[in-house]
Amino acid sequence: MTLATVAKKAIVSLAVMLVASLTLPLHSLGWAQPNAGQGATINGVVKFVGEVPGPQKLQLDHDTIPCRTKAVPDESLVIGREGGIRYAVVTLEGAASGKPIVPNTTHYLDCQHCRFVPHVLATTVGESVVIRDYDSLYHSLEAVVPGGKSLASWVVNPRGMTAAQERPTFVPDKPGIIAVICSAHPWMVAYVVVTDTPYYAVTDKSGHYQISGVPPGHYLLKVWTERLGQDERNVILVDGSVAKADFAFSLSGKGAMSDAASQR
Repeated sequence: MTLATVAKKAIVSLAVMLVASLTLPLHSLGWAQPNAGQGATINGVVKFVGEVPGPQKLQLDHDTIPCRTKAVPDESLVIGREGGIRYAVVTLEGAASGKPIVPNTTHYLDCQHCRFVPHVLATTVGESVVIRDYDSLYHSLEAVVPGGKSLASWVVNPRGMTAAQERPTFVPDKPGIIAVICSAHPWMVAYVVVTDTPYYAVTDKSGHYQISGVPPGHYLLKVWTERLGQDERNVILVDGSVAKADFAFSLSGKGAMSDAASQR
């Protein structure tokens, strides 16, 4: 895969990686904390089924000395030893109350050795995303929303600051997928998945996720992956219970999965 293809793919793929849009600010949603009960927990594994493709690397065609590497891992599909998919985003939709939403929360996306860390970041509407640059060279960064529209752009100097001596920062105002790219280093791509609920999780290196403190009720459980598409199912959560819901994907998309969440 060429570096130009990586950059183009990051922008084009946004069109098919949307979560439902909501234009109302969070403070207008009537969000409230539960009055009683400890809430429910749901967890599980997002797995890959079929023959596991080998890990891929993206070769750098310039700036190998300041980047301190000649290649970076292709993290568009990271599969663990037991088939767990890393960087899948699991969202529980349908809650009208529960955890307090803290709009002044800050999430960090770091430039390290000419790659973004983490590769996928999840946040809620109204929370800040700050990009920290630890590389000793210029980066030309841009946050791109579906359709290729630029949400924000910055030129970052070797000290990690913009011309205004600030760290690049943006605050998503509606749910969706945002790609963060560097036009100077087209292999650099990260995704910010923006939700309208605090009930979300990003899978770890084993593909596991857990969402806790959820008020009892009926919900839509959704999972997003960068390369393998999305899936969803309806779940019913009972106060004080722990539910389990696994998802499976293959190179052709959704795979076999359990029919319903199990409670214990």
